[in-house]
Amino acid sequence: MSAARITLNIAPTAPGNLLLVYVNWDNTRGISVTDSSNDEFTPVGNPRVYNGSYHSQPFYAKNIKGGATSVTVDFSPNAFADVDVVEYSGLDKDDPLSGTSANNGIDFRMDSQSVGARAGDLIVGVGAFIRGMPLPSEGGFTIRSTECNNIIQDKVVSAAGAYSSTAFITEPGVWVMHVVAFRAATTEPPTEPPTEPPSGSRDPFQQPFASNSFWNMPIGSGAQYVPANLATVPQGDVWATMPQNDANTIIMTPDEPITDLYYSDAGWSGRSRCKGTGDLIFQVPMPRDYIVEDSPQNEGAAFLMRDGRTINTSVPFARCNVGGYATSIDTGSPPMDLYGDGFTTDIGAGGLTGTPGGVLRVGELRPGQQGPKHALRIVVDSAQSFFNCRIEVECWRWPATEADSGATATYGIYGNNQNKPMQMGALLAIPTSRNINTMGLETEPARQLAWTLQNYGAYIGDSTGAGFQFVTERGPNGWFADQAEHDYGPDRRQTQFYSDWGYSFEQRVNNNTPWSRDVQKLVGALYVVDNNGPNSMGGGGTPLQPLAPEISPGRR
Repeated sequence: MSAARITLNIAPTAPGNLLLVYVNWDNTRGISVTDSSNDEFTPVGNPRVYNGSYHSQPFYAKNIKGGATSVTVDFSPNAFADVDVVEYSGLDKDDPLSGTSANNGIDFRMDSQSVGARAGDLIVGVGAFIRGMPLPSEGGFTIRSTECNNIIQDKVVSAAGAYSSTAFITEPGVWVMHVVAFRAATTEPPTEPPTEPPSGSRDPFQQPFASNSFWNMPIGSGAQYVPANLATVPQGDVWATMPQNDANTIIMTPDEPITDLYYSDAGWSGRSRCKGTGDLIFQVPMPRDYIVEDSPQNEGAAFLMRDGRTINTSVPFARCNVGGYATSIDTGSPPMDLYGDGFTTDIGAGGLTGTPGGVLRVGELRPGQQGPKHALRIVVDSAQSFFNCRIEVECWRWPATEADSGATATYGIYGNNQNKPMQMGALLAIPTSRNINTMGLETEPARQLAWTLQNYGAYIGDSTGAGFQFVTERGPNGWFADQAEHDYGPDRRQTQFYSDWGYSFEQRVNNNTPWSRDVQKLVGALYVVDNNGPNSMGGGGTPLQPLAPEISPGRR
């Protein structure tokens, strides 16, 4: 409705409770929220702008006076607006707000991004969507209202962790979503997380993101495993790569000269990516002599900015000349925080391409090591490995935010795959019931990978044809691995993997070497952690390994 003032008469309230007011309005001016009891309302964060000029913001009043109550929202000038009011009990009366996060987008899945919470906290999700209807709640939320294309949902969490408010809608469209964490009332000291990050140090440039990021969280004792049914000879093709190297540029050099990155519409069309065809996207610090040649590869890239914590990502990335500008087709990937949760929504097939999360880094998988202590990122054969989804929301799962264009016509068509847990974004792992020491692995790097895949797993972040890929680092620090089977990249003798182990990383099934046979064994041993989610990362329960040491700006 359009008005200068909206007043809602609500049921009598109880003294000491909390009122949450959620407002959507269509102009750029500020608003005020009051009630008939003169309770003081506090805005939660800043207004979130979406769909042009629409604004979305929750407000709350703590320790309310109670009784007959009406809530009034004033707009100047008149605005088309919706107002929702919810009352909550059992919350801290002095300082209830624990944290908040907000996000907006255009797709089937609404996701606020995560906020930290303690055991017993109330998590409230409020949002709005332009078209469609929300599907049944996920993540344990109870939906309180979906009137006027708004959604209000909440839950009380039993364990400390990172939580987000998510919902699927039946039609893709513009949406906005907030999550707010409120502290429970208690006279006891706050409950600490069951597993504290250990003391010590961790280089955020080498292993970024918070200890409880899904990229760093170990598999949990509560993991529920279901078969992934990955083919060890993809599509029966003995020429399939096993494995292939999907190289991801990582440039953690914030003090290097600034390079312009321009839009190029070449993308994956086969045209040269070397020439910009549009406007400047952003500027990134990188060594003047660092080159990424024109190629047909994914070429995800991550750049640490001048402030030492903002990460910009770009897909596909090219810089063809020393000291020249760079190009990408990606104009919409939001920046990430080096110290944040590692969640992104870039333009790759699963929204995970380009991030430094899950990458086999230079310095990992070396002789004498145990294995990388973080989740990996893998790429699988979409036509055979994925569920043959018929609607888009069934083509991906958290933490992916999307699937390939045309997924409903291409995923799982080889053999009509009906294994529904196998979706873009699935977390795969070797079950704890499998003794990795009796798998018959012939090579040391495979034994290290088996340890990582059992204790941390691997997220499916993209799709390919017949084959299986690991995502590895290339950058100013060098190349982790070769791309010898695709006649691309450096001489294999200049890569870390070949220097350490004496054979190529990229191989094919019919090479029938100890390394290619080992990768087949690893692929065949993978299961889906079907209960992995934002509130049960790694399947929940007790982590199989200690959390990574915490990181913070200025501490390396």
